[in-house]
Amino acid sequence: MSEQAFAKARAKLAASALPGLNDWLEQAGLIARWHGLRLVAADAATVRFGHRASRAPRAAPTDQIAFGLYLPQAELMLAASLHSTHEHARQRLFEHLDRLSGTDLLLMDRAYPCH
Repeated sequence: MSEQAFAKARAKLAASALPGLNDWLEQAGLIARWHGLRLVAADAATVRFGHRASRAPRAAPTDQIAFGLYLPQAELMLAASLHSTHEHARQRLFEHLDRLSGTDLLLMDRAYPCH
């Protein structure tokens, strides 16, 4: 399959199907584990969207925080969301903890102090 054919097929995939596909991969045992644990990375970054003229009274801010839970070995996003830059990334992590289980190893950088 060529890259162009793959991109064309991927464009037809509904975004709402991705969580179901991720769950199927997990249930089929196709997600690699490290010592029996699923590796889940958490991180957030500030993203800047292009600025353009808008007549909307409350246009979206150009800077937002993108937060994600990522399965590095499988190269899959477990969860992703956009938030205001006025909200702390740690709070986003707390809101996504329900996506984790007792067999997950959460990987974080030094910006997330924890016990």
